[in-house]
Amino acid sequence: MALLYYVLHLPVIPAWLLLILAPGARATRAYVHSGVVPVMLGPVYAVFLFCGAVLGFSAEGAGMGSLEGVTALFSHPVGVLTGWAHFIVFDLFVGAWIARDAARLGMGHSASVPILILTLVFGPWALWPISCAGGRADRAGESGDPPAARRAQSIAMPPLTWIVVPVT
Repeated sequence: MALLYYVLHLPVIPAWLLLILAPGARATRAYVHSGVVPVMLGPVYAVFLFCGAVLGFSAEGAGMGSLEGVTALFSHPVGVLTGWAHFIVFDLFVGAWIARDAARLGMGHSASVPILILTLVFGPWALWPISCAGGRADRAGESGDPPAARRAQSIAMPPLTWIVVPVT
């Protein structure tokens, strides 16, 4: 089981490195922003889920209906691998979204790298700094785009800034 934990990281680590070191590269667009990693790890997650939920590779009392059930779920290696696969794919999805939103807001790459690292380490908590940065840019009119253009961008690629400032 320990080997599976490390194997889960094989497609994720290069994606994070591309986001941080080569944000505008063709490889980053093709590998990170295309959704390849979730497509690759989705079936792995599904197998872990199937093994735990259907085949019984889980602790007694495991489930999602109570804190005790969730605790039991994560007390078995298959439950931990299932949760970890979910976490690392979701964190990468959020990191890619943040990178796209930062570019849309005109943030310099050096300003977005700490936010990406926070996302890698602390997960979706890092939505907070980018949401605040985006809200300030929209309120100050720094984007330079007329409201209709910002609205069109929001439809094409939903920004994270809706948390702070709804697009009008």
